[in-house]
Order: sequence, then structure tokens, then C-alpha cells
Amino acid sequence: MKELDRHAFLDCLNGIRLSWAHVELRDPYGVPADVEQVERWRRGESTQPAYYADFVPMVEGLTRRGCQIRRVKVVCEPLNDYHRWAYRPPTSMCWTTKSWCTCSSTETAGWSSGS
Repeated sequence: MKELDRHAFLDCLNGIRLSWAHVELRDPYGVPADVEQVERWRRGESTQPAYYADFVPMVEGLTRRGCQIRRVKVVCEPLNDYHRWAYRPPTSMCWTTKSWCTCSSTETAGWSSGS
């Protein structure tokens, strides 16, 4: 598996025809643009609307077209600042199905997030 840059990731998302499932196993990703936005959020500043200007409308368009988008995020508890920031509006509202599970619950299910 290779890591995609933002442009390639958006291209993949935009190409969804029927459904897409995504499992995230890392806590924060450390993407420079995300790190900057989380720091702004921590200081009580609004994050830049342009940051999601292309992403949110594209995902909303996919869901309006009837594409099913499913996302499972394995998280550590308590939630870190990255997750509190990443899953607030507007990004939290544009997914059709989003689920959380804790690292400990994945271990009882027989697989681990590697944390």
C-alpha cells in the first residue's frame, strides 16, 4: 500500500461509483496541513474554510449521487486533540456512515491497530 498525497486521495474519492469503505488505524496522521489546523483550533481560532473547500462539497455530491461512504476509525481513549478537531463540523457531517471503535475493542475482536 502506498500513501497518497491530498490531490491523489481526492481523485480516488471522486472516482467512487457505488461505495467506499475506509478503515483508519492510526491516531493522528501528522499531515502538515492538519497539524497547522489542529494548532489553530487549540488556540480557539477558526480553521481556514479553504482547507476543506474542495473536500466537503465533493463528498456531499457523492452521497447525493447515492454513493455509500463508510468509515471506521480505531481510536485510543481518551480521544486526542486530532480526533476532537477532525470529527467536528464540517467534516463530521459529510460522511454517510462513520463508526468509532477503541483499540481495546479491536483486540477482543481478534485484530489490533498496532498501537
